[in-house]
Amino acid sequence: ECVLYKIPGYTCEIHPNKLICKAFDRLFKHCPGQPRMEMVLENGTFVDIRNHKGLSSWHPDKAGSDHD
Repeated sequence: ECVLYKIPGYTCEIHPNKLICKAFDRLFKHCPGQPRMEMVLENGTFVDIRNHKGLSSWHPDKAGSDHD
């Protein structure tokens, strides 16, 4: 059985005298025997980030490591 995890993420912009950050949720799916995978919203449906149409390239070696 797969489990979904939600963790907060932040995107920030630097302005002349302040830093403005906005929170957003990141969704991860973990199925037994498989690495965790981030899910993204595409056309109202969550898809594996590796299959996201807006993703031009994905480098698993740069995406961080998966620890159980």
